[in-house]
Amino acid sequence: MKPIIGLTLGDPSGIGPEIVLKVLHLSKFKNRCGFRIYGDQAVLSWVNKHVFKRAHLPRAAFESFNSLTVPIRFGTVQAACGYASGRYVEAAIRDALNHKIDAMVTGPINKESFRMGGWGKRYTGHTEMLAGLTKTEKVALMLVYGSLRAIHVTSHIPLRNVPSNLNQQRVLDTILLAHQGLKQLGKSTPRVAVCGLNPHAGENGLLGTEEQQIIFPAIRKANRKRIHVQGPLSADTVWPMVRDGIYDVGVAMYHDQGQIPIKLLSFSTGRKATNVEGVNVTVGLPIIRTSVAHGTAFEIAGKGIASEKSLIQAIELALVMVQHRARKNR
Repeated sequence: MKPIIGLTLGDPSGIGPEIVLKVLHLSKFKNRCGFRIYGDQAVLSWVNKHVFKRAHLPRAAFESFNSLTVPIRFGTVQAACGYASGRYVEAAIRDALNHKIDAMVTGPINKESFRMGGWGKRYTGHTEMLAGLTKTEKVALMLVYGSLRAIHVTSHIPLRNVPSNLNQQRVLDTILLAHQGLKQLGKSTPRVAVCGLNPHAGENGLLGTEEQQIIFPAIRKANRKRIHVQGPLSADTVWPMVRDGIYDVGVAMYHDQGQIPIKLLSFSTGRKATNVEGVNVTVGLPIIRTSVAHGTAFEIAGKGIASEKSLIQAIELALVMVQHRARKNR
């Protein structure tokens, strides 16, 4: 039987509805998987009719919600849309845990709308919600674009707080999650490169001591667990080596250290629109979850011009993970 991929709509006032519809109208997945859509079917029907001028929705299974009335206001922060986006994710997680879908691929949410919709009391966003509802203590996001992969020890915190949030256990946990994530992607002997925090990985203590006191001891502990990991390496040399296949993933110490090299290659801008590629993979979960690598793009929402490339890549990667899991469980 074909695997079933659950697609969540993301924030309905963003570009989620239109990129989901663009994917559903493609023929490339017809013989490879089925889709179950988590979202307000009324919103999708309205976008399909008024934005894409199509009379009928593509064939797919729907876990339909009645959260919103149409037409909705595109491109604005709204509590109702934030609430709806959380409900979509909640339902997809439940079905993934119950094996009703083989993987979930999520559309982009808006954290402000998500918080206004009532979810912020428990979760900051997707990752925290996934961890909470699956009862997973340690998770991390791996950003993927072709052979270039990055995983972060710290993420959405001020830069001045990064050093105080680094410790040996946190660095070690991220290395282990990177190894686990690569195994899920079918890498039999994952090779992990760890960035230093400071320029030139601290220059043996001349430019900072975090490498000697925190990062290297964590790497040594990972080596003892038979993880193929090297570092700390100067961050500006890690990413070309990951891109060229010398390593399979780079471990970044903070958000922009890992995001910038990936997005330099996966994002392109033009006069009319921004073309965004790449995939986020949540590693450490008992379920498979991939996501687009972009946000809700409120500035172009409802115009039908948003690129579906990142969503396509997220589905493709989810299918790779599903197939590898199936081979492993035989």
